Amino acid sequence: MLKKMLMIGTAALLTAGCTSVTNLTPSQTPRTESGLYPFEMMFNTRATSVAHDSIQAYLMLDGDMIEMQRTPLLTNRWEVLAPVPAGKDVINYRFKVNYQWKDLGGRKENSKLSDVYNLQIGE
Repeated sequence: MLKKMLMIGTAALLTAGCTSVTNLTPSQTPRTESGLYPFEMMFNTRATSVAHDSIQAYLMLDGDMIEMQRTPLLTNRWEVLAPVPAGKDVINYRFKVNYQWKDLGGRKENSKLSDVYNLQIGE
């Protein structure tokens, strides 16, 4: 029992400190007529136990979680065109990445939240 708990704890430590979210969205952008703005991020992990087919990224914007799409050429980059309400000059957002890591008993759920970022929208 102790051996199994140590192995689970070690696996959790290996996945916890080895992931990062990098914001690739510019901090300023001109206002668009469509009200849609591009948001981009990169998710990196050094943990070999992460199940790469389980990774899903989200943009958290004004209380909504908007699913992001993996870019075609780079498997660790994610992007989405998201609506920003008209008249907003600054919007706060963050990214959330859900993923699974492989454990002796199967897969376990985990997630990573980014810092909070600001997008300034100009005329």
